[in-house]
Amino acid sequence: MDAGNDSLQRIILITGASGFTGSHACRYFAGQGMQVAAMVRHIREDDKVEGVQYYTCDLLDKKGIEELVGTIAPDYVLHLAGKNSVPESWAEPVLYMETNVLPTLYLLNALRPYPFCRILITGSMLVFPLYPPFRPPHPYGLSKSLQKAAALSWKELFGQAIMLAEPSNLIGPGPSRGFCSLLGQHIS
Repeated sequence: MDAGNDSLQRIILITGASGFTGSHACRYFAGQGMQVAAMVRHIREDDKVEGVQYYTCDLLDKKGIEELVGTIAPDYVLHLAGKNSVPESWAEPVLYMETNVLPTLYLLNALRPYPFCRILITGSMLVFPLYPPFRPPHPYGLSKSLQKAAALSWKELFGQAIMLAEPSNLIGPGPSRGFCSLLGQHIS
């Protein structure tokens, strides 16, 4: 058995489930017959995906994350939540550290009692090497680099099954506030 859930239907927890990538992931995994637990800060009824169970939780709420993970006991986690605007990161650098780094640690710590859980954390292609000389291009890149370092260190320290993905400029149907969407709006 490769996961901790005894039922035949595997449970995947998706953070950032109301975002562009998260909503697509919810549809995909629900369509594959998985039990999808979607973690969101807030959700509008018209944004809900059929077959998905929604849970309201702020990723800055460490206790709330622990309780939610304990309730769900996921077999898989797809951690998509976080901030992703380079320009905004210059105006709010500490917010980017709080939103992209701390919640990752809170989530990974809450998952420690589930050693069979497989975890995928989405990073960014905008990370930079974490060795001297440090030359972060912007606060967003710093936050994603620290997130990556924390996740890889957590994997080594606690033996969790953690993988990292570093996507860039995701496109597809549906609303997006990412670079490609903004560029398309500007051109039109």
